Amino acid sequence: MNDELLRRFRELNPVPDPDRFVTLGAPDWPTDPALRAVLDQVSDHQYRPGAPHLGPERDVAPKERPMSTLTPPRNDDNARPEPRSRRGWLLSAAAVPAVVLVGGLIATFGPLDDAAIAPLATEPEIDAEQATNDQAIETAEAYIDARNSYDADRALELVSDTFTTSEVPDAYTLDTMELAFDFHEAYGNHYSGGDCEVPGPGSGYAEVDGRVVVSCDYLWTDELQRITGHPGVPVGFVFRIEDASIASIGHDWNPNEYLPKVYDPWLGFLFRNHREFHGIAVATHDLHPERTRTFIEQAPEYFARYEEWVQEQAD
Repeated sequence: MNDELLRRFRELNPVPDPDRFVTLGAPDWPTDPALRAVLDQVSDHQYRPGAPHLGPERDVAPKERPMSTLTPPRNDDNARPEPRSRRGWLLSAAAVPAVVLVGGLIATFGPLDDAAIAPLATEPEIDAEQATNDQAIETAEAYIDARNSYDADRALELVSDTFTTSEVPDAYTLDTMELAFDFHEAYGNHYSGGDCEVPGPGSGYAEVDGRVVVSCDYLWTDELQRITGHPGVPVGFVFRIEDASIASIGHDWNPNEYLPKVYDPWLGFLFRNHREFHGIAVATHDLHPERTRTFIEQAPEYFARYEEWVQEQAD
């Protein structure tokens, strides 16, 4: 049985050249299953006095075992290395490729540091310019929502102290905004289907440092268009927004789509049938406080008379 174990050990562990033998230290136990099985059995008896060794038979007392050193064994008596030293050579030699491999990886990729193993960012950084543009669009849309609900207080919160506008009525200012919104409500002005964007370079809109230009397209309807069945007039707003406040509003529309088809017939009806109210209706565009309040109070009555007349003309 011992001879068979020794034969298998020699097959798995060829005897190295003693002149090149160097002990690198105390290696770990081998991981190869076949070699471990042989070494486990041999190591149980190879150091007992009188037990056979891998070299010539001799008795070695435990206290006389040679210790591993960093120098080759002496070759003056041509003795083979002790069994434990041979096993240390085998395992040390097996560890050399692993050391070389790890050293090569470090030389190639460099030592790992905190930056190399830092976790990936889970949230992309928000583009500052895009965030500013998005806020400007929200401000413009909020103003149109205030117009549609005739909420002058909300609109005043959205505009700056130097706010100007070219909207109709022409005298629309911070001081007359509340009156203007009441006037719009009397006419039933409403804006739907809004589409707002920040135009790119070369759009034709004058740019001012620190201000974001927002262009919005809507379909405008009012009480007169409802009465006459007019489908609505496309209108555009150009907002210039600074620090989330509206500095100015430009009003872009085609008067030929409204005046001759909708507004002029209304004024003609008033001039022929209700001249007393015709002057008031014409004079409201300067937002004169007294005349505008009179128009707001009486407009529902005259709109109803105009609707009856339009139906009569259709019959």
